[in-house]
Amino acid sequence: LGGKYYLAGDIVFTNGDFAPGGSFYNGGEGWLPIGTSAFPFEGIFDGNNHSIIGLTMTPDTDNSISAMFGANSGTIRRLNISAKVLAAKVEGTGTLTDIAILAAINNKDAVIEYCSVSGSITVEYATAVNPIRCASFAVHNYGTIRNCISNTNISGMRTGKYQIAGIAVLNEGLISQCSSNGTLYAHSNSHSRVAGIAALTAGNSVIESCYNSTDILCEMVGEIDISAYLGGINAVNDSGAAIRNCFNIGSVVTYFDGDDYNPIPNPNLAYCGGIS
Repeated sequence: LGGKYYLAGDIVFTNGDFAPGGSFYNGGEGWLPIGTSAFPFEGIFDGNNHSIIGLTMTPDTDNSISAMFGANSGTIRRLNISAKVLAAKVEGTGTLTDIAILAAINNKDAVIEYCSVSGSITVEYATAVNPIRCASFAVHNYGTIRNCISNTNISGMRTGKYQIAGIAVLNEGLISQCSSNGTLYAHSNSHSRVAGIAALTAGNSVIESCYNSTDILCEMVGEIDISAYLGGINAVNDSGAAIRNCFNIGSVVTYFDGDDYNPIPNPNLAYCGGIS
C-alpha cells in the first residue's frame, strides 16, 4: 500500500460488476475499502484528471466502514470519482457506521487534493444507537483536504442519529479552497449535526476559503431529548478551531415532522447558522 499509482484512463464500472457473480459483489457489500486504520494506504494515487465512474457500496450493518479508501496516510490527487452508496438498514448497538465516497479516514500528514466527488449516499433506515456519519471526502480528516469539489447528495432517512457533511464529518486538520454543492438531508430523532463543509471541528483545525451552495434540511422527529445543529459551513465549531474567508449561499432549514411540516415547536431544540 506504499506504491505510486497513476491512472492512464477512466475506469467505468457496470451494475454487473456489483451484482451476484460480479467481480466486486463481495457478499452484497460492493466495493471493499483500500487500507484500514491499522494498515492505511501510504502511497500516491494520482488520477491524472481521469475518472472512476459507477463505484457502488452497499453496507448493511452498524460498526462498519464504507469508502474507496478505508484509511489514507499518503496522497490522493487529481481524481474524479462518481459513486453510489446505499445502506438499506443500519441498526444495532455497535460503535459507529462511517460512510464516505473517497476516504473514511484521512490521517495526519495525509493529503487529498484537486479531486472531485459526485453521486449519492443514502441510508434508507436507521435504528443504530450510535451516530451514522456520512461525507463525500472523509469521515475523519486529520490531514489536509484542499482544492476539492463535492457534488454529492446525502440522505439519512427514517429516524437516525446522523452526522453529515459535504466534505468531512470531523475536521481536526485543514480544509482549504473546497466547495460543496448538492443536498444534505437528515430525518432525525436524536442529536444530528449537518453542514456543507464539516459537521464538527476539534483542536486547532482550520476551514478556510471554502464555498457552500448545498441545501441542508433536517426533519426532526419526537418531542424530547432531540437537537439539531446545522450550518452552511460548519455545524459545531470547537473553541480552538478557526473558520476563515468562507461563503455560503445554500439554505439551512429544520422542521418538526408533522403532517403540514409545521416549524419545530421548541426553538431551543434546533440551531441553524449560515456559516456555523
